[in-house]
Amino acid sequence: MEIFFTYHAIQRKTEREDWMIRTPTRAQTRKSAPALEDLMRRKGRWSYRRDQETGLIMVYCIVNNLEVYCGVIEDDSSQKVIITTYYSYTSKMRKKLYPKGFDNYEPFDIEDPEFD
Repeated sequence: MEIFFTYHAIQRKTEREDWMIRTPTRAQTRKSAPALEDLMRRKGRWSYRRDQETGLIMVYCIVNNLEVYCGVIEDDSSQKVIITTYYSYTSKMRKKLYPKGFDNYEPFDIEDPEFD
């Protein structure tokens, strides 16, 4: 499965000061995307759910309990994850991902051959 980053995700990561891979400019963020992708593959915990309204598969990846990358998979046959935004993994973000302590996303392994 391939991972792509939108302009908004790159801009948001550049604006924050608490990144794991330091990138003070958008150009450097774009250049560091392969290293970030590798980090997400190795250390990320991936989860998904299908949005009933849009039909899109919503995904998020938590990296080292520090960063959350949110994105979508267009349809079941698509082998592309499009990361649309980035957040730091705070208690506020945890409450959005796990309302009332329940996980409303299903975990999956991005390295699973099913997703290649």
